[in-house]
Amino acid sequence: MRCVEGQKKSEILPSLVFFLCMSFIFAAIVLNNILRKVHRDLSNRADSRVRDGRSLDDGCGGMPIIMSYVDDTNALVPLEDAEEFVRLFNFYGNPFGANLNLTKTKILTSTSGKSIIPTLLSSPSHSESSAGQSLRRLVSEYTEEVNGLRVLGVPIGNKTYCTSFIMKIMRKAAESSEALQSALDDDQSLLQLFKICTANKMTHLFTSDVLNADDEDLPHNWNLWSSGMTEAFNSMIEDILSKLTTSNDLPTHATILSTISTANGGLGIKHPSSSAIPAFMLSTRRVIQACTEGVWISHCRPLVKLPLPIKLLFTEWKTSKVPMFSHFRRYLPEFASICVRDEKTTDPTTFFMSSASFNTCKERIKAVAASRAIADVTRLWKDDHTSLGQLEDLLNPCVSQAMVDMSRLKPANRMKSEHFSIMLRRKLRLPLWPDIGSRFCFCGKDMDVYGDHVLSCTRHCKTAMSNGYRNGLAELLKRVTMLAGLTSTPECVQKETPRVINKLPNLRPFDISILLDPSLDDTAWRVPLHQAGLDVVIIHSHASSSPSISRTARQNELKLRLWNGEKKKYQRRGKTDKQTMISLSGDDIIGEILDQNMGFIPFAVSPGGHIGGLGSALLYGNDPLPCPEFKRRDGTKCVNAEAAYKLACSTKMPHGILRRANDIWKRKNPNLSFSGSYKAMDPMSWFNQQLGLVTCNVVSSHLIRAHGKNRTKRPVRCLVDEECQCPDKIEHWELPPSESDLCCAECITHDDTLDCASGESPPEVDT
Repeated sequence: MRCVEGQKKSEILPSLVFFLCMSFIFAAIVLNNILRKVHRDLSNRADSRVRDGRSLDDGCGGMPIIMSYVDDTNALVPLEDAEEFVRLFNFYGNPFGANLNLTKTKILTSTSGKSIIPTLLSSPSHSESSAGQSLRRLVSEYTEEVNGLRVLGVPIGNKTYCTSFIMKIMRKAAESSEALQSALDDDQSLLQLFKICTANKMTHLFTSDVLNADDEDLPHNWNLWSSGMTEAFNSMIEDILSKLTTSNDLPTHATILSTISTANGGLGIKHPSSSAIPAFMLSTRRVIQACTEGVWISHCRPLVKLPLPIKLLFTEWKTSKVPMFSHFRRYLPEFASICVRDEKTTDPTTFFMSSASFNTCKERIKAVAASRAIADVTRLWKDDHTSLGQLEDLLNPCVSQAMVDMSRLKPANRMKSEHFSIMLRRKLRLPLWPDIGSRFCFCGKDMDVYGDHVLSCTRHCKTAMSNGYRNGLAELLKRVTMLAGLTSTPECVQKETPRVINKLPNLRPFDISILLDPSLDDTAWRVPLHQAGLDVVIIHSHASSSPSISRTARQNELKLRLWNGEKKKYQRRGKTDKQTMISLSGDDIIGEILDQNMGFIPFAVSPGGHIGGLGSALLYGNDPLPCPEFKRRDGTKCVNAEAAYKLACSTKMPHGILRRANDIWKRKNPNLSFSGSYKAMDPMSWFNQQLGLVTCNVVSSHLIRAHGKNRTKRPVRCLVDEECQCPDKIEHWELPPSESDLCCAECITHDDTLDCASGESPPEVDT
């Protein structure tokens, strides 16, 4: 290619890349042509041996098994055919300029550590002595291997060789991790590159590590695999997490939480302890399936049947004493029960071996591994009730995906390093500011190092946090409601819509309003309501002081806290309009909303990003909790609040917006990514990641703001101080509220009021 002086590099680079790719493709085509001819001639030699009564160990006369990947070739042939393979390759390859590399070509004659050539030369058998002479000539030109060799990055050989190979690659991975730490300043980039690149350098060796073990080395629980590689891998993870969190002594629970999959609320770093045996089981199952049924190429082509010599290696897997098969049979019943759960079959093992979806199996195994890891953390925290009470909220998949799974091509997807550092420490339950000891809050209580108190105390007003979440959620709803056919334009999703209630024109009861357009065509999603209003409320982080060991009980406790957050919004305080001076009670305000054919949904969110039942029903179509009992302090019922809750649960309210958006997108754009990246192919995946990012930003901002405020500024008392921006704030023209109303739904959303939420002034604290 001619290069003209002054030509831009950007104009040359695409051409160079194209020619480089085409050279590999043409090389592979030529190599395939050569190997086909070599395979044909060696097959004829095998047939000749069968006719002479020498079937050899495969029963087919030693049929060749030849495979190649681009220019990397591996051949399994009888010892007596090794020299002939080299001769034939050079014979057919020389016209194309293809020759075997003298330094890279290796001849594996044995895995015992000793050459087999002397034994063959001294054999009385003519065929064996001839094979010995042939090998002696061959190894004089090429390198002989007697321990093992690498095939596509995987060690094949004796135990010592395989262990040495695996640990060598492990050391290289550790060096790569150290190089990342010294080269990158951005913490989020560092963790993502470590997870995607460095840690993944070892995953292809997980299966080899298990294969290399003896039966007595296999653990009873498949998620507790232990080996030299496992220990080194664990040290590498601890090293990177210690660097990112500035922790000198990383606790065990942090490593466990980091290795839980992102779909189950962890950081998704693959660890051989819980991934090695599943990788071995699924790989072995796939190989057995390919040998018995054939190799899948595409939906429009039949299965490709493998040659008989390859199939014969796996036909006796049910009875063979080969370690690979004995290991596989040991864990087969348990994995079959995990992977075949909802399918209608009387024989889970057969279904697992022949019909179970590979991806479904992987996800179900990950879920069980995550459940067992969470159980391990629960045992570690059995005496730490505060941390145990926060565990379920920490395990939010949306937040995990926002931290480590989002495409970083768009700058908007990247978190600030300070924010990421805070969220990483919260996710791993580590001190947020390890260099600063315990300090007192404005309310007079200890401010814990994990930020739990800050996310509960009303002295740190959460309105800015709620508004940030509102702004992010509104932008996301603009796109998905249009796709789902619920709205016609982005302007149909509005923030802080005024004049919703005629008698109180200045009151804005909705954080987000979705105007349900009746003029849409017949394909639109029609609902009888005129408008759906969302009011965001961030609930407190104050979990039960005596959390249950049962994970189900802890999950239910979190749901109840979100449910109470929704209930509090329905039992809102009354309001007086400064222009009309008309006063309405909280239940009357809800009644005005219902009278105008509007639906009202309190969108409760936990500090960890979990969504309440009503919000979850709106987005995902999940079933909300039953309607609570709405009563005032005097025992009278809040009739309108109950009606509004039941309306939000009814079919009149749109439910499952994201599911509908997913179905429409996949039907209209079956092969197109919704986000422009493979990491979020459909609207639901994109929405979850973006909502997780919103959660990360608002929670970390609140914690940083509270931390800085507690050092330098006086407290902003919720509902009292002039600086408070809560919608429930008592203005000077309003009637004095009752004692029971002196609580802001933005800052406290449960019936059992925290001590620091009272209307009393806090004690003076030295800052």
